[in-house]
Amino acid sequence: MIEVKGLSKSYINSRGRIDILKEAALSLPDVGLYFFTGRSGSGKTTFFNILGGIQGEYTGTVSVDDNEISSFTDKQWDEYHNKSIGFIFQNYGVLERETVMDNVLLPTEITTRN
Repeated sequence: MIEVKGLSKSYINSRGRIDILKEAALSLPDVGLYFFTGRSGSGKTTFFNILGGIQGEYTGTVSVDDNEISSFTDKQWDEYHNKSIGFIFQNYGVLERETVMDNVLLPTEITTRN
């Protein structure tokens, strides 16, 4: 289960402080298919970057299976990334000389080559 409480994230740019997430809260059961929609700049990518540990420095709590992710050790992050979450980036980098299967298996360090 994913539980988010009071999640807030801001950025500073040349125009000042921009609040992307403001006291966001949600609870998602372990099983299901969920869609996040919204206009550009509404916080979707920021939320998923926080959930995936790509982006820190936020306020509030994000818990996965009753474990607060902000307190994860490097070992816990590795296990979480290997077993619980995956990303496909908008601007993804594939190895064009490799097969689709080898690109998919690359993070596992397993290849189909003999």
